[in-house]
Amino acid sequence: MTHNARYLIGAILLGIFAAGQVAAMPAQEAENRLRKKILSKWQCRNLEFRVLPFSDPAQARNGRYQVMVLRADSVVISDVALRNVEVKAYDVVLDLSALVRQDHFATKSQKRTTFFARVSEADLNRALTRKKTPVENLRVALGNGTVVFTGRYKMVMGHNLRLEGRLEIANGTQINLVPTRASVNGVPLPTGPLRTVLSSLNPLVDTRDVPMTPRLRNITVRNNEITIEG
Repeated sequence: MTHNARYLIGAILLGIFAAGQVAAMPAQEAENRLRKKILSKWQCRNLEFRVLPFSDPAQARNGRYQVMVLRADSVVISDVALRNVEVKAYDVVLDLSALVRQDHFATKSQKRTTFFARVSEADLNRALTRKKTPVENLRVALGNGTVVFTGRYKMVMGHNLRLEGRLEIANGTQINLVPTRASVNGVPLPTGPLRTVLSSLNPLVDTRDVPMTPRLRNITVRNNEITIEG
């Protein structure tokens, strides 16, 4: 192999390697890009988004930042309006390649996250109107620790469905109804139809698409709203 051929192959390999790399991104640039991405993907009201760097600027070479903070009066995720939203992620490694080349907000790792949001009874009922279920006029009532769904079960004409139960976190990112009592016109609903109703109803809230993918840890139902913490 000639010297020129070896030089050409080396240059090609170097170019391939370099193409896979993304230069360091200052925190301010990352903040601007990510804010723009958030606003293009989700309906947000009064969004505040910050990316805070480490004191050592070299950390940004690996897409590593000290804290990312998202606050908003409301964010609509999967048809559900989350209100008073706050997400914090600490010691975050951002996937710079995904952001620059694919315009995708993804993190490679984060040391820990915190999350807070509220979902009102009215907002949850608006989201229920968009779900395809075998229940017409499906409504939810949130009490102090109680959750009750009512509607007209379409599989049997004119029959009134009532689901009572509790909310549980599934997979750290979803909130599901777990029924303790299910009836149609006061008669217990058989397991098969109940499973069909639940499969179309759950999850009630899905936070898998929330930036930085916070893990949910606690749900409180009180005063006609759900408080979610992580």
